[in-house]
Amino acid sequence: MALAMFDLDNTLIAGDSDHAWLEFLFERDLYPRSHNSVDGHPSSPARNATEAHLINQSEYFYRCYQQGRLDTDQWFRFALLPYSHYPKAQLEEWREEYVRTKIMPMVLSKATALIESHRTNSDQLLIVSATNEFLVSAVANLYGIDDYLATRLESNNGKYTGAISGIPCLREGKVTYVSEWCKQRKLSIDTAYFYSDSHNDIPLLQCVRHPIAVDPDDHLHDYARSRNWQVMSLRN
Repeated sequence: MALAMFDLDNTLIAGDSDHAWLEFLFERDLYPRSHNSVDGHPSSPARNATEAHLINQSEYFYRCYQQGRLDTDQWFRFALLPYSHYPKAQLEEWREEYVRTKIMPMVLSKATALIESHRTNSDQLLIVSATNEFLVSAVANLYGIDDYLATRLESNNGKYTGAISGIPCLREGKVTYVSEWCKQRKLSIDTAYFYSDSHNDIPLLQCVRHPIAVDPDDHLHDYARSRNWQVMSLRN
């Protein structure tokens, strides 16, 4: 039995789950803002302009992540604001619709087949994602994967605070999360597989015996080729 780890966004799904969640909230005018009641009309020019501005902000942060220069403090303040404004039950209700309308169209048949091949070998399956646990848990469930590591959300009295708990599960943070998880279960990271699309995951890819670049960004593609790592596609 081996440990098979998978990045989530743009690896197991054809898109970014965090970006899609914010887009879902923007489209429904659910992202909190001081001028929520522009004129009460869901398609007013003012509301549409605000939605466009929020989408631009989200896309800006996404580009920064892709370029390896994301300010995580700014990003989490922006991305997690809705969590502090709504009860968990309401967020969970919206999440069901989000998974149905945004995530399911991103599910990749080749990703499902890859997961099943590891499951057939009785490998331990683990999703490791920088996205927060609220979203990752729902997507992991789609693939029938019980174990996942993701950026943790801080809660107080049963409600999310809009902050993270501990360090982000990002870059070297993924190594920390996985190392602690493996230590608790007496598993070895040295013999593991890790599938990822992003150069942000190079620190964890360097730790495993089987680093696999999946539909990689240009930086990771070049890095993987220079080290004779496997490069594969789950989309073609």
